[in-house]
Amino acid sequence: MASSTRALLSKAFLITVLAAPLGCGGDSIGDLPDATVSDATSVPDADTTPVAAVCSSTPGTRLTREFIEPAAGARQEFDIVDSELGEVCSFLVEADGSYTCYPESFESLIRFQDAACTSAIVGVSVGAVPKAFARARRLSDGACFLGRHFRRVGMPSAVTGGQTVFSQDTTGTCSQVTAPTRDYYLAGPELPISSFVTATRGASNAPSRLATAAFAGSDGSSMCDFTGSLVDTNLAAECSPGFGADSELYCLPSARNPTDVFNNAGCTDQTSVVVVDRCEDDPPAYARTTEPLTCGATGTTVQAVTSMALAQRFVDSGGSCVADSGTDLFFPVGETVVNSEFVSLSNELEVGGERLTRTLLSDGQTFLGFQGLWRDTVLETDCQFRAAVDGSFRCLPEPLSSGLFFTNATCTTGIQLALNDSCQDGRSHFTANAPLGRRVLSSAPHPDPVFVRSGADCNPANGSFLVPSFELAPSSFVEGTISEL
Repeated sequence: MASSTRALLSKAFLITVLAAPLGCGGDSIGDLPDATVSDATSVPDADTTPVAAVCSSTPGTRLTREFIEPAAGARQEFDIVDSELGEVCSFLVEADGSYTCYPESFESLIRFQDAACTSAIVGVSVGAVPKAFARARRLSDGACFLGRHFRRVGMPSAVTGGQTVFSQDTTGTCSQVTAPTRDYYLAGPELPISSFVTATRGASNAPSRLATAAFAGSDGSSMCDFTGSLVDTNLAAECSPGFGADSELYCLPSARNPTDVFNNAGCTDQTSVVVVDRCEDDPPAYARTTEPLTCGATGTTVQAVTSMALAQRFVDSGGSCVADSGTDLFFPVGETVVNSEFVSLSNELEVGGERLTRTLLSDGQTFLGFQGLWRDTVLETDCQFRAAVDGSFRCLPEPLSSGLFFTNATCTTGIQLALNDSCQDGRSHFTANAPLGRRVLSSAPHPDPVFVRSGADCNPANGSFLVPSFELAPSSFVEGTISEL
């Protein structure tokens, strides 16, 4: 199946906030219908319908899962919440390969009131409310792993800036510094890893070759990992959605970028290799090269990596070819792996009668994960749940990709416009940040001449352009709520 523009532009699994700057626009409120369940339209049945996603999170004694509940659409798993800490958390890998669900929100400016770096304080912007936790990073495991160290943030400190304090680097070395102007708060001791939920990561049961990864938590929870990777059970390796050089979507295995090195004492012959340092036990199975595709997408070619390292690498040092005396190993890149070795994927709209339909990743047999986008079948646009201009939580249209252009031939009068081409994938709205959330504005053709700056030159811009028009009321978009398992 040929990849659509939507497939080229959508990001797998992750709900991200994409902002488009706004240069100008009207202030009137649009009169689109309110977003209610009665606005639902039917979605045509697909020729073949994959089975529903097989991974479903279950809560434990601490971890639970939030859901986005649209007023007119299927609910979708969202953040993981540690109910004991009262924080949204994410699983991150440890040096031993296990995982820990650490708070996503934390302060990072940590200083100390003593030269031994034991009495911690945390700096925040003047007048800001501090987050509940602060995090530092330090090397461990023979300097091969940058660990995470959390503390609870407590009461205000007498430090305000200008005083002598101490800073600790990633090696644990303490140095005297001057405190920048901040509000400072006392911080408690570093929390042991037992303060958080730990987990192992594996594949969920799946009726097809691909499986969604899931975290088995120490509190008895099971949390599906919808953040990017799947498990290819044939390759016994994790893979992620990506485009091949043929512009088709596949589940491509993790791969390393290769580099060219000299393989002879005359520094005349080169071999493409992947570099493996002392912290790694084995070479990666695959290398990759990339090339640009249309609309800013990237195509990947996967190559196998051989299991036998180069006997010796040589380097050109000031005109002399000398043997490399380092500890890194260099594994030659082998043959290209044909794309048919990987699972072909597609982004599909789920079948249903609600106004919002989710974009799901499919291998033709199973819906493998949510793609971060809903389709508003009334507005005929993709949308994501965000805070609207009135603070309500709504599925707001994906913004046009816009940029700075000029309305005069000297490029002195700027205007924010969007190029009206196929790479916009049917998007037709501008957005702009506001104190409580996001404004959404319709678009209109910009008929006047447009110019673009190229270095010191100001040249006419090719194509047709869209300009922000009237603002749409928040009630134009489907509202959602967040609930827990």
